[in-house]
Amino acid sequence: MAVSTTSSAAWARAVEAEERGDTDDAIAAYMEAAEGGDLDAASNLGRLLRVLGRSREAERWLTPAAERGHAAAQFNLGALHQVAGDAEAAERWYRKAAKGGFAKAAANLAFMLLEHDEDEDAERFARQAVEAGETSALGTLGSALMGQGKNEEAVSYFEQDAELGDERAAFNLGALAEGRGEDAEARRWYEKAQAAGHAAAAFNLGTACDRAGDEDGALRWYLRGSELGDLSAAYNAGLLAWEREDADAAKLHLRRAADGGHDGAATSLGFVLMELGDLDRAEERLGPIAQAGDEDARAHLTELQRRRRHQP
Repeated sequence: MAVSTTSSAAWARAVEAEERGDTDDAIAAYMEAAEGGDLDAASNLGRLLRVLGRSREAERWLTPAAERGHAAAQFNLGALHQVAGDAEAAERWYRKAAKGGFAKAAANLAFMLLEHDEDEDAERFARQAVEAGETSALGTLGSALMGQGKNEEAVSYFEQDAELGDERAAFNLGALAEGRGEDAEARRWYEKAQAAGHAAAAFNLGTACDRAGDEDGALRWYLRGSELGDLSAAYNAGLLAWEREDADAAKLHLRRAADGGHDGAATSLGFVLMELGDLDRAEERLGPIAQAGDEDARAHLTELQRRRRHQP
């Protein structure tokens, strides 16, 4: 279908409206252009509707354009299905768009494949995306290579991604350096990752200090990891705080870990509460775990019941 002069004018109005942030006018103009046969307009219209959460309308405009081979529409339709949780449909449309040279589709597809441990296919599509200038695929490519044991090549892509500010790439560089026994290099990358908010990097820094006998350093990093949401860091911070007779800090971090589902934290929190004389709350923590078969919880609960019997 040929694009009419009217459609071309509508396209121009739509682009201008979108540039000035007038979404309603952009949608109206893209719709006019799309009705005139402009596939670019249909794709952009679908994209805007998708972002606004108007999924059914978006799919109605994107599907015909995607079926006619429009790569951007195929990508947007894939993204629509991915958000809706239909991974099969998302992958199908991403593959079509990637085949048409749409780099962002190749990047998204590579990430999906990586999540399913399909490292070789993930590498292929991530490499396609990176070679087309799609920097969002750098970390995916690094991870796909690392998953295949190609660590030396993975480092180069993680370094590029880390320089762009991706904390996951910095964490992976730390893990690779740690695996090589390069502790100073590992620490450098872990510190960069945690500074950008990577919780597991802070935990790894804490365990490195623990291994080196640096209890102050370990506690500092475990506290940082706990603040960032790492449950293992919160658990270790709670245990160290208890060893240092800081009961309030111990309760805070053990409770954070226990409420997050960390194995062992609820038992330790129950023990701490019992030692502080708060038998009711201790029993609330220990009871369900003891019933589930945890031997430590059962032992603590037995001691709690003994103390309860000897209360004045």
